[in-house]
Amino acid sequence: MNDAIVSESVKTKWYALCEALGLKDDEGAISHWWSVVHGAYSGTDRYFYDLNHVASMLQLVEQYRTYFKDIVAVKLAAFFHAVVYDPTRRRGNNNDLAEPFFTWNRAMGQPLELCRAEMIATWIQRISPDWRAARPWPREEYDKDLELLKDISKAAQASPRLEYELYTAALRREHANLGEARWCQYRIRSLKQTQRFYGSELFLSKEEAAAANARREVRALRAMLWRGHYLPAMAAAALLPLASGADPLGGRGPALAGVPAVPMVARAGLVAGVAARAARWLLLDRTFVRYPYPHAPPHGGGARGAVVFAASFNPPHLGHLH
Repeated sequence: MNDAIVSESVKTKWYALCEALGLKDDEGAISHWWSVVHGAYSGTDRYFYDLNHVASMLQLVEQYRTYFKDIVAVKLAAFFHAVVYDPTRRRGNNNDLAEPFFTWNRAMGQPLELCRAEMIATWIQRISPDWRAARPWPREEYDKDLELLKDISKAAQASPRLEYELYTAALRREHANLGEARWCQYRIRSLKQTQRFYGSELFLSKEEAAAANARREVRALRAMLWRGHYLPAMAAAALLPLASGADPLGGRGPALAGVPAVPMVARAGLVAGVAARAARWLLLDRTFVRYPYPHAPPHGGGARGAVVFAASFNPPHLGHLH
């Protein structure tokens, strides 16, 4: 869809949301904050988390609106969830992710009471692409809203193949600061750490499509790692003995023309590094299998009171219990 049409559509929904909160644009405050939101999602470094993403989320929120208890709060979280977004961010305070929302609430005269504003801030943090750690929210009656909102924010994971490839290409452009090998490792780790992509009952039917996309992407990323990183390094390690005048079997042979001798320590270090990477791939990456058994349904009538334990105690996982 044309960017101008998307922008106008999202803008209309922004004004309608502010109107639902009883806000008026007498002094241009609503217009100002639309400019702030629009500017954040229209940055030159936004390729996936842009206005198209916000529009898609709002469309799904409308589609499932009868399942939400606080539709206004959900829409506010959708608008603000990626206003703060920096793919280069390694560590930081999760409170920063919701700071624009709190600033907006204060600037508009606090139309949301503190308790409700805190709840929305938690939702923003939990669905933010920059979210780093859990912040529990004790009010159980809002859990289903957050659960469904999180699934909506990750809806692209279950897209048809072509759309999914466009999605991952957009994510790669947003992480252009990472080299090819680092990106492959980062993305594989992100996909492997996800035991199940969706938590709400409404998205359970999309789980297999999301998992299939993840498996296909991981295979492609591993192949890219081997072609562009591991195999060249192993080839270089195999040629290093020749560079010093020795053959790979330990005898003496002619050195490669024009290649300077390489110190033994450097050769040993490179060979050890390649061996360690190959061992990691064989022991961890290649042997990884998503949980093959079905998970218990999150809201099962007959499963109430049931407890499911899943544990791993093999050395690579350092032991963990869910």
